[in-house]
Amino acid sequence: MQPVVFPESGELVINDFTESGSDDLVVVDLESGELVDRVYTGSRIANGMFLSPGSDRDIFYCSTLGLARVAWH
Repeated sequence: MQPVVFPESGELVINDFTESGSDDLVVVDLESGELVDRVYTGSRIANGMFLSPGSDRDIFYCSTLGLARVAWH
């Protein structure tokens, strides 16, 4: 797992492979530790590749079984 930090918004994004077998992305507020969002990626296999930040609080996610652009606001 490779976290991505967005310094402007104070958010950290990291993947979380759930007990139900889904590789979700979670967004955490760094100051408060609060969960901002949890996003289902559609991948049933843990991400073995790097998360790549986009240009507007978004992430490009790639695993063996899925490719997604994830955004939150």
